[in-house]
Amino acid sequence: MRRRLRLLALAVTGAGVLNIVSALTPEFRGRLELVSEAFTPEVTHFAMGATALLGVALVLLGRGIARHRRVAYRAAVGLLAISALTHVLKGLDFEEAVVLLAVALLLVRSR
Repeated sequence: MRRRLRLLALAVTGAGVLNIVSALTPEFRGRLELVSEAFTPEVTHFAMGATALLGVALVLLGRGIARHRRVAYRAAVGLLAISALTHVLKGLDFEEAVVLLAVALLLVRSR
């Protein structure tokens, strides 16, 4: 049980770090052009900032999951889903979105 909680916490913390790193690295030019055709630059910039902030929140929630806090589970699932959306809005980062949704599914299944 304890080991499972640590692994879940590590997965959520890793997803948070992925958010932060992705927000700080430049997007692929071709994907960014597609996003800029569909949305204004403000949406992209907002999504980039939101991704970084959600990443910090996920890193902090990892500790709550390790301590088996229900609120941390629920908040992490919600923030992971929102993070997946922000990854798509900031530059069509489907790879990161899939990883985040997989971690959210892992949390839901482990409840």
